[in-house]
Amino acid sequence: MFRDIEILLPERSDHLGQSRSDLEDSTHDETPNGSREQRSAPQRQADPVPAVTQNGAGDGVANEYAEANKCQRHAETLPAREGLLWEERRFPTNIVDNPFTGDPRPELDEAWYRLPLNDNIRVSKDYLDELNLTSIYTKDGSEGIASLSVYHSLHCLKKVKRMLFKEHYHRGKSSEAMAREAKHVDHCIEYIRESLMCQPDLPMVTFRWINNTAQHEDKSEFYPTSFDVSMHMCANWEALNSWSGQRMFNLFQVDLLQRPKPEGRLPGSADE
Repeated sequence: MFRDIEILLPERSDHLGQSRSDLEDSTHDETPNGSREQRSAPQRQADPVPAVTQNGAGDGVANEYAEANKCQRHAETLPAREGLLWEERRFPTNIVDNPFTGDPRPELDEAWYRLPLNDNIRVSKDYLDELNLTSIYTKDGSEGIASLSVYHSLHCLKKVKRMLFKEHYHRGKSSEAMAREAKHVDHCIEYIRESLMCQPDLPMVTFRWINNTAQHEDKSEFYPTSFDVSMHMCANWEALNSWSGQRMFNLFQVDLLQRPKPEGRLPGSADE
């Protein structure tokens, strides 16, 4: 389908539609780990439609690109409105002395328990209305319960991690229960895939010639091995998680919510 297509890429820019010079000129603070922190979320600019030439296929690709760019968010995300912090940093990707990696142990369980802990939050009904979203609501109807999708992804990653050690985490479960668990994990992998492809992280990962690696039988042979040493534009997780924590709602506190009556009507509904 895409044979003989020449796409003229727009001028190189970094994440979120800003050029590197824009990022360097913007207000930022140096953090203790050397990352460069910005006080407000960079605003994404609409990408220009690439020039496309192809043999006999018309302007199909260009039209699809233009249509995709019409899908602009009609409102900023709520964290961005309230001071989400951004920073440039590298990924350490260290699996040694890392509470999230390795075999099951109390430290690992505690880390994965706390990571998605602030998933359910209270959001004003006005904001949900602005996005044309409905949810379940507090008793006074002023707030709805929602979750930032990143927390769903983290919950899903935790599910996948536990399935790697199913003999530990799912010990004694019936075959029917494990079938349900496997289906849940399959959903989780698909959700993570969609999330990564929806908001791709685009810095370059380069390669080096490395030998004596655990992945290869011949320890003397050199193999191309990827190394990510690029800077990534990241949300400051501590700030975002703190923002969510201030709005966290325990879904087990159902007595604080509008609950359907047995016949399915909500309190205060017109047909009550």
